[in-house]
Amino acid sequence: GPLTYMSGPGLYWGGEFCFSAMALTDVKACFVDKKLFKNIVNTNIDFCNMLLVETARRSIVRINAFMNIVHKKMPGKMAGALIFLSDVVYKNRSFNAYISRKELGEYTSMSKESAIRILKDFKDSGIIDYVGDYFKIVDYERLQKINITG
Repeated sequence: GPLTYMSGPGLYWGGEFCFSAMALTDVKACFVDKKLFKNIVNTNIDFCNMLLVETARRSIVRINAFMNIVHKKMPGKMAGALIFLSDVVYKNRSFNAYISRKELGEYTSMSKESAIRILKDFKDSGIIDYVGDYFKIVDYERLQKINITG
């Protein structure tokens, strides 16, 4: 989202890039030298505390996303992914996902065909509506129930 930072554990451990990222929309990025960043962390307690809180929050979000993929059946995986996009990424019940069905399937560890079938089932059941990559969550409570029951 706007005015956020992106960093990885390699900044403090291992010195390697542990992952990559891709923007779904056009972004402007500002790169900060790691020595300068570490100096700010070491000399600004408020910034350091904010960084720790945000790192913890992101870790929990990532763990929950991983658990969503590992421990659920396909409808639960898709429900979790749609809720994540709605609540965390776009903060709106209607959103342009900017990702293909293939990418959505990969994100949920499903084939493209399975992802399409589950999305169609959700649409036919009145849980979501979509045109292309524009999604609208129509019945959030039912989607949440599928997410919880897996």
